[in-house]
Amino acid sequence: MPWQTLILTLSLGGGAFLFSMYGQGGGGLYAPVQLLFGTDFQLAAARSQLYIVLTAISATLVYRRAGRIDWGLAAALEVTASVGAFAGSRLAGLFPALWLEILLGVTVLLAAVTMLMEPPTWNFDDNDERLWLWRREVSGRSYTANMLIGLPAAALIGVLSGLTGTAGGFLKTPLLIMVFGMPADLACGTTAFMVSVTAAAGFLGRAEVLAGDLPTSILLGVAVFLGAQIGPRVALRTDPAKLQRWFSLLLGAVGSATLIRALW
Repeated sequence: MPWQTLILTLSLGGGAFLFSMYGQGGGGLYAPVQLLFGTDFQLAAARSQLYIVLTAISATLVYRRAGRIDWGLAAALEVTASVGAFAGSRLAGLFPALWLEILLGVTVLLAAVTMLMEPPTWNFDDNDERLWLWRREVSGRSYTANMLIGLPAAALIGVLSGLTGTAGGFLKTPLLIMVFGMPADLACGTTAFMVSVTAAAGFLGRAEVLAGDLPTSILLGVAVFLGAQIGPRVALRTDPAKLQRWFSLLLGAVGSATLIRALW
């Protein structure tokens, strides 16, 4: 095995461990790391979305057993997010790779800043019967999902995901916490499931790119799946507030590295 492939395998496996702690697919890491090793952008994006699916499914299995997923809300948001992801992946070839790298870096940094903010307190009257307000209760915690904001936001996240070869988990977690008031641990588990669906839709638009690179892609995929089995188990033992702060720092580092590489 070439040393570059070994280092890339370890890097992606470690990334899966780290990002799966937060219910993320790791697209903010997988694509940039492959680019650092000289991988073509379209191949890196296609691999990235495949590995996001593997990471998210692996993490979802762990979070499901712990009861940390709002299945109903996730399914509703993914209807629009998946359509956006497929459209974005088909449109990606129309833009220069440099533009997409810059878009990825800026978006990740914005998500990092958002996660440093205090989640707003949404006090909806229990008698408020507006159709777009969806009251949810999961694992003894309750919150209200404003679908008038949530559905369009999920669609936009889907488009960005498809364009950049990610699954938008770094935007979905802030959406769940900052807009819906969902506790961080539930947001991480719910995002894991959502990410698997969005990434699968995006991957369908790029799957043919992997046709000539199956052996290496499969090897890297095994490392990703194994890493994502460990991360959520660590996260479930971590305080949700700390989880949110650490996630923000992680996003800041990845976003900065992506922009530096694109503009250097």
